[in-house]
Amino acid sequence: MKDLRILAVIPMRGGSAGIPDKNIQDVEGAPLFSYILNTLLQVSEIERVVVSTDSEKYAELARGLGANVPFLRPANLADGKTRLHYVMQHALHESDALDGPYDAVLSALATAPLVRADTVRSLIETMKQTDCEAVATGSPIKTGHPYLAKYLSEDGCASDVLSLPEGTPRYPRQVRPDTYFFNGCLFLRKRHLLEPPDDSTNALGIAPRMVVTSEPESLNIDDLEDLDRARAFIKSAV
Repeated sequence: MKDLRILAVIPMRGGSAGIPDKNIQDVEGAPLFSYILNTLLQVSEIERVVVSTDSEKYAELARGLGANVPFLRPANLADGKTRLHYVMQHALHESDALDGPYDAVLSALATAPLVRADTVRSLIETMKQTDCEAVATGSPIKTGHPYLAKYLSEDGCASDVLSLPEGTPRYPRQVRPDTYFFNGCLFLRKRHLLEPPDDSTNALGIAPRMVVTSEPESLNIDDLEDLDRARAFIKSAV
């Protein structure tokens, strides 16, 4: 297929319920978001990398490290409950007005500092080779297999979340199929999936592809323990 005009977006909301100013926390002498920024800037297949933030403070820091911050995100898209694909839609339309139109949007989390440039390229190559609507990074489910998931009633009775086809065993572990989940580090979507987004599919279409990443690359920082792990990995790599 033809070359894709790809817009990469790093979302950096000013507020954080878990770690205050999580996106700009110092990690081995650099703000957290700078790691994914530097990774994206290594990928020549990406035409433009922008930071989407509602914070003037974050915008100034990002510009100081060479990021494009051509707009600020409106307050209605900076709530902790805002779905990420609406942030991507806003960034796409704002960037279209500057130098668009773009064919696809890559969302790359500031909280995923260990993502490698080769993985970004793998997502792009997957989209080009398969002409899929969307492709994202995923990780194996190592504990808590979906076959074993239970609901708990108020009186503590457990019932199955999944009804398995007749004859399908839940045990032993060796007979269960491998399962995976989208780890949120990277999502690459063709633009039509954002016009408008379909919440029921997380704006990923009907048959999204997956590029599987393992630890530590799939680390997505949510709490202080994750942040310490990222610091340790980055320090050991220097």
